[in-house]
Amino acid sequence: MRFAIIVLVTVALFVIYSPPPVAAAAGVGVSPGELDFEVISEVPVTKALMVVNTDDHESSYHVYAEGEYEDWFEITPNRFSLSPKETGEVAVKVLPSSATKGDHTAKICIVSFDPSSDLAVGAGVKVRANILVLEVFPSAAGEAAFPWLPLGLVVALGLFMIFIIALLLHRRKGQNSDVQMAQD
Repeated sequence: MRFAIIVLVTVALFVIYSPPPVAAAAGVGVSPGELDFEVISEVPVTKALMVVNTDDHESSYHVYAEGEYEDWFEITPNRFSLSPKETGEVAVKVLPSSATKGDHTAKICIVSFDPSSDLAVGAGVKVRANILVLEVFPSAAGEAAFPWLPLGLVVALGLFMIFIIALLLHRRKGQNSDVQMAQD
């Protein structure tokens, strides 16, 4: 029984503390190996992508999106160089167009090439980008309203109820003091 518990705890600790998935090719390593975006249409979300030069010489990199939804992405920087074993951070911003709720998939391509070579040949990695576009609440005018509107209404209603209760308690206290004064 103890052995089973030790194995279970060891596996749980391994799962909890294991590094994020990594994608790699000759000269390029990328983490995480997959990007998950949860967005509201027309509200941008940015995630970081770490690029590692795994070569023993300087390499140049080109990062871009491909697929049906490539125009949703803004990648900064999209071209850069890294020294041997150096790591660079790339910001991947996704901004889906309106009326596109649901699950969508695109690829982020990271290509490594030798800047001293005359050949335009390189190694690359493709990172899957999963995009979940959430539904927005339509306003009376038919435009997308702010997603926090229902929460704001609940808070306003709660404050109004507190005000009414405080007013009723104040009136009751006033009536009780009038009754007490009449008895004296």
